[in-house]
Amino acid sequence: MSPKQSDPRRWQRQGSLGGAVLLLAGLVALQAADLALAQSDPASLPSSEQDPQAWLQRYNAALRQLPPPPNLQYRQQVRVEGSQTFTATLDVLYCRDGSWQAWVAEGDRVRLLDSRQLEAVNQSDLLKLYSVYVSRPEALLPSVSFHLEADPSRYRVLSSERVTLAGSPVQHLRLEPLQEGQVRELWLDPESGLPRQVLLFLSGVWGQAYALIGFAAVPDPQAGVSYWLPESTRINLAYGFWTLEGLTRRLFRGSLSIRHDYQDYRILPEGVQLRFLPSQPP
Repeated sequence: MSPKQSDPRRWQRQGSLGGAVLLLAGLVALQAADLALAQSDPASLPSSEQDPQAWLQRYNAALRQLPPPPNLQYRQQVRVEGSQTFTATLDVLYCRDGSWQAWVAEGDRVRLLDSRQLEAVNQSDLLKLYSVYVSRPEALLPSVSFHLEADPSRYRVLSSERVTLAGSPVQHLRLEPLQEGQVRELWLDPESGLPRQVLLFLSGVWGQAYALIGFAAVPDPQAGVSYWLPESTRINLAYGFWTLEGLTRRLFRGSLSIRHDYQDYRILPEGVQLRFLPSQPP
């Protein structure tokens, strides 16, 4: 999952299913999401009684207007339960140029990961996954893309209603893809048209998953704007794949519940060299 860094309609996740189902929807989530400035045009707001497709059109227009995210620092809590169990705390430094570093704490083990030392490979590219694993196993970053865009020409709106989410009104859309597409449900902010919550369905060579992603506005008082950033991810994953060991075929099957919580966002200044020091873990 290595989408274009400037594309706000994709959100990146990474992980490996071998003892460290590490960071599904994890370290580089912000790199791919480009979820940033939340802007609204009250004159173009559709009412809840209007054509449901108008809400879908507004949602896609709002995504396209999002600029790149700023320099950020935040904390991420990860918990995996099911056929594997894993917990970690990440302190992440994300730079506007798309690079990132993260201190990963697993129990009493702390290590520093740097995007410049890793190679993201799409999970469907089996040949490249294998070649990178054989040559540089410590650098392999298996990846899968989250596609947030829901082009009105490729989706049918099954229902549209005004509901309450966490005490605030949202417009809830249930969707059916006419062609390939991941979005299944949207909970839209009535003012901006941006997602408060998105339900995605993903499938690939590793299995199938539902991902529920929550977003919130993070204010930048100095700039007088708010950024639209992820605050939680809930993934239910059923995986099934096989690998070869010589002439022996090994099967891997199971299910996982993966939870991510993003906390303590800090918007960092521009024009500053932002790097964690390897000698100073948090």
